[in-house]
Amino acid sequence: MKFFLTGVNELDNLLKEALIPGTLLLITGNPGAGKTTLAATICYNNALIGRKCTYITFQESKSKFMLFMSRLGLNFSELESKELFKFVKMPVTLDIKDLLTELGNLFPEDGVLVLDSINALLSGVKGKASRSLLQNFFYEVPTYKNGLLVLTAEVPIGKETLDLGDVEFVVDVYIVLKQRIVRGLVERSLEVRKARGSEVYIAETPFIITSGKGIKLFPPPKLEEIYPTSETPYSLPCKALNEALGGLRRGEIVYVEYPPNARALTHNLLLLALIHQYKLKTFVISYRYSEAEIKRLLYTILERVNLTKLRDSIDELITVRSINPFSLSLSQLFSYELSLIEEHNPDLVYFHGVEIPAMARSLEDYIGELTNQLYTLKKSHRLVIRSGSFINDERSRAFASLADLVIKSEVKCDESKDDDFIKPCRYYYIFWRTGRVPLMINEDDLIKCLKTGLEGV
Repeated sequence: MKFFLTGVNELDNLLKEALIPGTLLLITGNPGAGKTTLAATICYNNALIGRKCTYITFQESKSKFMLFMSRLGLNFSELESKELFKFVKMPVTLDIKDLLTELGNLFPEDGVLVLDSINALLSGVKGKASRSLLQNFFYEVPTYKNGLLVLTAEVPIGKETLDLGDVEFVVDVYIVLKQRIVRGLVERSLEVRKARGSEVYIAETPFIITSGKGIKLFPPPKLEEIYPTSETPYSLPCKALNEALGGLRRGEIVYVEYPPNARALTHNLLLLALIHQYKLKTFVISYRYSEAEIKRLLYTILERVNLTKLRDSIDELITVRSINPFSLSLSQLFSYELSLIEEHNPDLVYFHGVEIPAMARSLEDYIGELTNQLYTLKKSHRLVIRSGSFINDERSRAFASLADLVIKSEVKCDESKDDDFIKPCRYYYIFWRTGRVPLMINEDDLIKCLKTGLEGV
C-alpha cells in the first residue's frame, strides 16, 4: 500500500503509516503557528513524487502564497508547470451543494486536497443541516477519491482547542501547532493529538521554521536507535594519555570544566591536535565570543607553545558560529543549533561557554533539553566537546554525568617561599574516563607530551 508524506522526515517517522489513502488530516493552531507552511509542505512533497495536489484557500492570494513558499524552498511554480499543482482561491458565498460539487471536482484522484482554512468555510455555511452535510463530505470524500484531505483551522490566541463540531472526532490524524511566548521569546512545538493506525511515542516535540528549509522537527531519539560506532577510535596525540584513556570515538561526549576566574586554554591544544592529526571537520558554537575572537584565542595558544604549523588546520577545518543564547527560548536554541550542525555536517562539534545558557534556566528544564540534544548528536556519530566555567557542584555533577570523558583544570600555587612577592602557580588537568582510572597531569607535561606526539604529523 502506498502512503502519503508530510515532507517533514521526523514527522513522517512519528506518524509512520498513518497517512494511508482515504485519510482526513486536521492541522490546527494559533495565528502564525505554521499551519499554512505545514499544509503547503505536505502538498508540495506529495506533488514532487507525482501525486497531484490542489490547494484551496478562501483568503490568501496566489502571488503571496507562491512568494512566501518560495522563501521556504517550496518551488510551486515548477510543479504547476508540470500540472502537478493547482492553486484555487474560492469564494465562500457558494450554495452548499454547489460548494461540495466544486470541491469534489477539484480533488485529484489518488492525490491531495488542501482546504486552508475551514474557519472561513464554516463561517459561510449556515444551518445545522448544511454543516452536517459539509462534515460528512470531509469524512467521505478522501475515501471516495483514494486520496488525502488536509484541513487547517485557526484557534484563537490563548486557546489550544476549537469547536469544530464533529470534525475533530472523525479526523484520522490531528496535529496541533503551538506557539508560546517564554521569557519574551517565541517557542514552537508540534503535538500529534491523534493518529489512527500509528503508535505515536512522542506527543509533543519542538520545531523551527527556517528560510530555504521550511519546517524541521527535533523529537528526542530513542536510546535503542543510538548505535555505538565500530570505527577505530581517534588516538590522542599524547601517548601516555592515549594509553590511559583509550582514545576517543565518534559519538562520545567530552566535558571540559575550568575555574571561572582562571580559564585555562591548554585543553584546546588537545582539541587542535586531534583536528590537525585526523583532519576533522569542526563546527564551533560559542556563547561567549565572536568567530574572530575564538580564532584569535586559538592562534595565541599555538604561538605560546610554538606550534604555529597547526594554524592552517584552524583556517581550513574549523567553522565558528556565535550565538546569543538568550535570543531564543531554550527549546528553539537547541533546535536551531541542531539544524546548523546538520547543515554543516561536521565530524566534531565544540560548544564553548556552556555555563552561560545554563545559568539562567532551572537545572530541571535545562538538563532535559540538553540530554535530548546530546542523544541526537550521539545518534549521528559526532564527537562532541562541551567546555565551560564551573557554576556550582550540582550543575558540575549533572554535566559530568552526561559525558564519556571529563577534563577539569585546577590552579595550584607554590606557597613554600613566604618571602616571594609573586607566588608561582600552574595548571593541573584531571581526566576522568568511563571505565578507566582517573589521572592528573600538569600543564607543562601535557604540552610537552602533545608536542612530542605531533612531531612528524
